Amino acid sequence: NELQEFAEYLQIPVITTMMGIGTISNKSKCYSGLSVYFNPSLGTVSDVILSLGNKFSFVLGHGEEPMWKDSQKLIQVDIDPGMIGRNKPVTIGIVGDCKAFLTQILEEVKKTERVEKREWLEKLAETKKTTEEMLKKLALNDKIPMTGERMVKEVLEYIDEDAIIIIDGGDICGKVYGQLNLYKDRKPLSHLRSVGMGHLGTAVPYGIGVKLAKPDKQVICFAGDGSFMINIQDLETAVRLGLKNLIYIVANNNAWGMIKTAQKSYYKKRFIDVDLPEFDYGKCAESFGCYGESVSDPKDLKNALERAKNSNKPAVIDVKTNY
Repeated sequence: NELQEFAEYLQIPVITTMMGIGTISNKSKCYSGLSVYFNPSLGTVSDVILSLGNKFSFVLGHGEEPMWKDSQKLIQVDIDPGMIGRNKPVTIGIVGDCKAFLTQILEEVKKTERVEKREWLEKLAETKKTTEEMLKKLALNDKIPMTGERMVKEVLEYIDEDAIIIIDGGDICGKVYGQLNLYKDRKPLSHLRSVGMGHLGTAVPYGIGVKLAKPDKQVICFAGDGSFMINIQDLETAVRLGLKNLIYIVANNNAWGMIKTAQKSYYKKRFIDVDLPEFDYGKCAESFGCYGESVSDPKDLKNALERAKNSNKPAVIDVKTNY
């Protein structure tokens, strides 16, 4: 792993975007967590930023203050010349493959004397640890119906180590990405989301596409109930193609959760057009020929996942979650 070797040699803290999870081990002393949310001060205290294949999208505040500093130097490496300096002005722009860049620069930096920078890394590691402990605590909630955090924990603990994860929806995305690297180190390119395109409804078609491309891999798809309904009709396609070990996890809180959360913060108890009717997505999936099941108790979820896996059909688990 060129990135990890480079970072650990120079004692440089590393943060990743959502799609960058897995490029460095979560156990590395240099990994400071997902973007700047695990270590929010990192973007403002750094004098120099080395960006590898990162677009500085809205998720990273477009590289602007207050998340970053306008005065800091930016070295941006990207294989697409059109991305250099697109959102954040660069000090040095390098067009090239990130792996090739890291291989070459590693040869050069190893010619220099290594400098220990333990104090900064230890401080960042402590902040990351505090955030991870908070997330793990949230995921231990035994409420029925279960919390989204508990649902994600149960699924991530169950799935195959090399499973490919699809992430679709609004607030459920945050709950998945917050825990994605907590229980097992994810490998690069082992999860997929629409990311910068920003649209919903990708779980069903992405799951089918990934399963066709990687038939021997377990494919797990997380979706909110609203986003899952956008392309639910393509469950018929998955059945017709005879896909197996393709499991859809629907976080069913009877709401457009992200929008409802925003309305709650602005208007307290005034909600407009965000509530969805009671619906059993497991039963709906059965009508397409899939395996379907509904679960509300977190203690039952792993057994439901095992039944879905052994059904030899595309499967949908309707998980009742509280809002």
